[in-house]
Amino acid sequence: MAKKENFVTPAGTLVFGFIAEPNYEYKDDGEYLASIVLPAKEAKPIIEQIDNWIEESVKEAKKKNPKKKVVKADPPYAESVDEEGEPTGDYIIKFKSPASGTSRRTGKRWERTVPVFDAKRHPVNLDEVNLAPGSKIKIAYSEYFWFATGKAGVKLNLNGVQIIELNSGGQSADAFGFDEEDGVDLAVEEVENGSEEEDYEEDEPLF
Repeated sequence: MAKKENFVTPAGTLVFGFIAEPNYEYKDDGEYLASIVLPAKEAKPIIEQIDNWIEESVKEAKKKNPKKKVVKADPPYAESVDEEGEPTGDYIIKFKSPASGTSRRTGKRWERTVPVFDAKRHPVNLDEVNLAPGSKIKIAYSEYFWFATGKAGVKLNLNGVQIIELNSGGQSADAFGFDEEDGVDLAVEEVENGSEEEDYEEDEPLF
Protein backbone atom coordinates (compact mmCIF):
# COMPACT_ATOMS: atom_id res chain seq x y z
CA MET A 1 0.00 0.00 0.00
CA ALA A 2 1.40 3.40 -0.99
CA LYS A 3 2.14 5.77 1.83
CA LYS A 4 -0.37 8.60 2.00
CA GLU A 5 0.71 12.16 1.39
CA ASN A 6 1.30 14.25 4.50
CA PHE A 7 -0.32 17.69 4.65
CA VAL A 8 0.40 20.53 7.10
CA THR A 9 -2.06 23.14 8.35
CA PRO A 10 -1.28 26.83 8.85
CA ALA A 11 -0.64 27.81 12.47
CA GLY A 12 -3.95 27.62 14.32
CA THR A 13 -5.07 27.99 17.92
CA LEU A 14 -5.39 24.77 19.88
CA VAL A 15 -8.84 24.60 21.49
CA PHE A 16 -8.89 20.96 22.59
CA GLY A 17 -6.39 18.16 22.63
CA PHE A 18 -5.13 14.84 23.88
CA ILE A 19 -1.64 14.94 22.40
CA ALA A 20 0.71 14.03 25.24
CA GLU A 21 -1.47 11.08 26.28
CA PRO A 22 -4.39 9.27 24.60
CA ASN A 23 -8.03 9.73 25.47
CA TYR A 24 -9.74 6.46 26.46
CA GLU A 25 -13.28 7.78 26.90
CA TYR A 26 -14.65 6.43 23.61
CA LYS A 27 -11.94 4.01 22.41
CA ASP A 28 -10.58 1.15 24.50
CA ASP A 29 -7.29 1.36 22.60
CA GLY A 30 -7.16 5.11 23.11
CA GLU A 31 -6.94 7.90 20.56
CA TYR A 32 -5.04 11.14 20.18
CA LEU A 33 -7.15 14.22 19.50
CA ALA A 34 -6.57 17.82 18.51
CA SER A 35 -8.91 20.60 17.41
CA ILE A 36 -7.62 23.92 16.12
CA VAL A 37 -9.28 27.17 15.10
CA LEU A 38 -8.33 28.84 11.82
CA PRO A 39 -9.60 32.03 10.21
CA ALA A 40 -11.96 31.34 7.30
CA LYS A 41 -9.41 32.44 4.69
CA GLU A 42 -6.81 29.95 5.95
CA ALA A 43 -9.36 27.21 6.63
CA LYS A 44 -10.97 27.39 3.17
CA PRO A 45 -8.38 25.28 1.27
CA ILE A 46 -8.52 22.57 3.95
CA ILE A 47 -12.32 22.59 3.95
CA GLU A 48 -12.40 22.23 0.16
CA GLN A 49 -9.91 19.38 0.45
CA ILE A 50 -12.06 17.64 3.09
CA ASP A 51 -15.24 18.06 1.03
CA ASN A 52 -13.51 16.50 -2.00
CA TRP A 53 -12.31 13.59 0.13
CA ILE A 54 -15.83 13.00 1.44
CA GLU A 55 -17.14 12.85 -2.13
CA GLU A 56 -14.44 10.28 -2.96
CA SER A 57 -15.27 8.28 0.15
CA VAL A 58 -18.96 8.15 -0.77
CA LYS A 59 -18.14 7.03 -4.33
CA GLU A 60 -15.85 4.27 -3.05
CA ALA A 61 -18.43 3.11 -0.51
CA LYS A 62 -21.17 2.97 -3.17
CA LYS A 63 -18.88 1.06 -5.51
CA LYS A 64 -18.06 -1.53 -2.84
CA ASN A 65 -21.63 -1.66 -1.49
CA PRO A 66 -23.89 -1.22 -4.56
CA LYS A 67 -26.99 -2.49 -2.78
CA LYS A 68 -26.67 -0.17 0.19
CA LYS A 69 -27.75 3.42 0.50
CA VAL A 70 -24.76 5.65 1.27
CA VAL A 71 -24.97 9.23 2.49
CA LYS A 72 -22.33 11.76 3.46
CA ALA A 73 -21.18 11.76 7.07
CA ASP A 74 -20.59 14.98 8.97
CA PRO A 75 -17.23 16.53 8.07
CA PRO A 76 -14.42 16.94 10.64
CA TYR A 77 -14.87 20.71 10.70
CA ALA A 78 -17.45 23.21 11.89
CA GLU A 79 -17.94 26.94 11.92
CA SER A 80 -16.88 28.47 15.23
CA VAL A 81 -19.49 30.37 17.27
CA ASP A 82 -19.18 32.77 20.17
CA GLU A 83 -20.87 32.53 23.60
CA GLU A 84 -24.11 33.88 22.11
CA GLY A 85 -24.06 31.24 19.39
CA GLU A 86 -23.15 33.72 16.66
CA PRO A 87 -20.66 32.71 13.92
CA THR A 88 -17.19 34.15 14.46
CA GLY A 89 -15.98 33.71 10.89
CA ASP A 90 -13.45 31.11 12.04
CA TYR A 91 -13.53 27.33 11.64
CA ILE A 92 -12.71 24.48 14.01
CA ILE A 93 -10.97 21.54 12.36
CA LYS A 94 -10.68 18.20 14.16
CA PHE A 95 -7.87 15.64 13.93
CA LYS A 96 -7.55 12.21 15.54
CA SER A 97 -5.54 9.01 15.35
CA PRO A 98 -5.53 5.67 17.20
CA ALA A 99 -3.03 5.24 20.03
CA SER A 100 -2.76 1.46 19.80
CA GLY A 101 -4.24 -1.55 18.08
CA THR A 102 -3.67 -4.97 16.61
CA SER A 103 -2.19 -5.49 13.15
CA ARG A 104 -4.62 -7.31 10.84
CA ARG A 105 -1.67 -8.66 8.86
CA THR A 106 0.53 -9.97 11.69
CA GLY A 107 -1.83 -10.11 14.66
CA LYS A 108 0.72 -8.23 16.77
CA ARG A 109 -0.10 -5.34 19.07
CA TRP A 110 1.28 -1.89 18.31
CA GLU A 111 1.41 1.47 20.08
CA ARG A 112 2.30 4.93 18.87
CA THR A 113 2.80 8.47 20.10
CA VAL A 114 2.36 11.79 18.32
CA PRO A 115 5.70 13.36 17.32
CA VAL A 116 5.91 16.97 18.53
CA PHE A 117 8.44 19.61 17.45
CA ASP A 118 9.12 23.25 18.30
CA ALA A 119 9.28 26.13 15.82
CA LYS A 120 12.93 25.28 15.08
CA ARG A 121 11.98 21.64 14.33
CA HIS A 122 13.57 20.30 17.52
CA PRO A 123 11.76 17.32 19.11
CA VAL A 124 9.66 18.23 22.16
CA ASN A 125 8.98 15.97 25.15
CA LEU A 126 5.44 16.71 26.35
CA ASP A 127 6.29 15.14 29.71
CA GLU A 128 8.32 18.31 30.26
CA VAL A 129 6.16 20.84 28.38
CA ASN A 130 2.49 21.59 29.05
CA LEU A 131 0.84 22.15 25.67
CA ALA A 132 -2.37 23.88 26.76
CA PRO A 133 -5.31 25.27 24.76
CA GLY A 134 -4.44 28.69 23.37
CA SER A 135 -1.10 27.49 21.99
CA LYS A 136 -0.39 28.19 18.32
CA ILE A 137 0.36 24.93 16.52
CA LYS A 138 0.62 23.39 13.07
CA ILE A 139 -0.68 19.88 12.48
CA ALA A 140 0.63 17.30 10.03
CA TYR A 141 -2.24 15.13 8.79
CA SER A 142 -3.42 12.67 6.15
CA GLU A 143 -6.86 11.43 5.14
CA TYR A 144 -8.62 8.21 6.18
CA PHE A 145 -11.80 7.16 4.37
CA TRP A 146 -14.43 5.29 6.39
CA PHE A 147 -17.83 3.69 5.83
CA ALA A 148 -20.29 2.52 8.49
CA THR A 149 -24.06 2.33 9.06
CA GLY A 150 -24.85 3.75 5.64
CA LYS A 151 -22.56 6.76 5.99
CA ALA A 152 -19.23 7.46 4.35
CA GLY A 153 -16.79 10.17 5.31
CA VAL A 154 -13.22 11.06 6.06
CA LYS A 155 -11.16 11.43 9.20
CA LEU A 156 -8.03 13.55 9.45
CA ASN A 157 -5.19 11.49 10.91
CA LEU A 158 -3.18 13.37 13.54
CA ASN A 159 0.35 12.57 12.38
CA GLY A 160 2.44 15.24 14.11
CA VAL A 161 2.44 18.64 15.80
CA GLN A 162 4.69 21.68 15.58
CA ILE A 163 4.47 24.22 18.40
CA ILE A 164 4.77 27.79 17.12
CA GLU A 165 3.72 29.64 20.29
CA LEU A 166 3.35 27.84 23.62
CA ASN A 167 0.61 28.49 26.13
CA SER A 168 1.52 26.48 29.23
CA GLY A 169 -1.89 26.91 30.87
CA GLY A 170 -1.63 30.18 32.78
CA GLN A 171 -4.74 32.37 32.75
CA SER A 172 -4.53 35.74 31.02
CA ALA A 173 -6.04 39.09 31.93
CA ASP A 174 -8.08 38.92 28.73
CA ALA A 175 -9.90 35.86 30.05
CA PHE A 176 -11.35 37.99 32.88
CA GLY A 177 -12.18 40.99 30.69
CA PHE A 178 -9.51 43.32 32.12
CA ASP A 179 -8.37 46.25 29.96
CA GLU A 180 -4.85 47.68 30.02
CA GLU A 181 -4.77 50.78 32.25
CA ASP A 182 -2.34 53.51 33.26
CA GLY A 183 -0.76 52.51 36.55
CA VAL A 184 1.69 50.13 38.17
CA ASP A 185 3.66 47.78 35.93
CA LEU A 186 4.98 45.12 38.29
CA ALA A 187 6.79 43.24 35.54
CA VAL A 188 8.91 46.30 34.80
CA GLU A 189 9.44 47.08 38.48
CA GLU A 190 10.47 43.49 39.18
CA VAL A 191 13.12 43.65 36.46
CA GLU A 192 14.36 47.04 37.62
CA ASN A 193 14.49 46.01 41.29
CA GLY A 194 16.26 42.81 40.45
CA SER A 195 18.94 44.54 38.43
CA GLU A 196 19.58 47.16 41.10
CA GLU A 197 19.35 45.14 44.31
CA GLU A 198 20.53 41.64 43.41
CA ASP A 199 24.23 41.02 42.92
CA TYR A 200 24.90 37.31 42.54
CA GLU A 201 28.36 35.80 42.60
CA GLU A 202 29.25 33.92 39.44
CA ASP A 203 29.01 30.50 41.14
CA GLU A 204 25.97 31.30 43.32
CA PRO A 205 22.86 29.32 42.23
CA LEU A 206 19.93 31.49 41.12
CA PHE A 207 17.27 28.98 42.22
